[in-house]
Amino acid sequence: MPLGHGIRRGDVDGEVDGFCKRVILDVTGKKARGIRPMRAGDYSFNHIGLTSMYMLMSTIPEEIRREKGFYTVGGCAGNSWAWHTENDTLEVADPEVLLTDIRIYVASIYRILNAYIYPFDFKRWSEDSKRPFRSINQRARTCSISILC
Repeated sequence: MPLGHGIRRGDVDGEVDGFCKRVILDVTGKKARGIRPMRAGDYSFNHIGLTSMYMLMSTIPEEIRREKGFYTVGGCAGNSWAWHTENDTLEVADPEVLLTDIRIYVASIYRILNAYIYPFDFKRWSEDSKRPFRSINQRARTCSISILC
């Protein structure tokens, strides 16, 4: 039972956040909400210099998930009742949602490969990379005994 398009979401590295949001808007007409990638199996090689984008894309809107009693599961568009079970078959997928996601992937690859100037913002990556260190330094300043308090 396909549940249609939900909010667009893309777990992306900072340098591609703006790029991915533009692609999603151009392909779907919807604004995306980008977040930093989570630690999960799909991101086994995160932070080793490989740019990552689109870990999670289409999903069931939160209000429908609550109504149906589904819990949040990353990577399955919200179909928690079928994820990794014998019910996890193509029938639970919405072909239109799959096609839209494919269009987003193809548009992204096309734009990257045909860009005269590489479309990633590595200044953003640099700022994102500094943020955890700022937080650690802030906590260290308030600790009189050790940096690890």
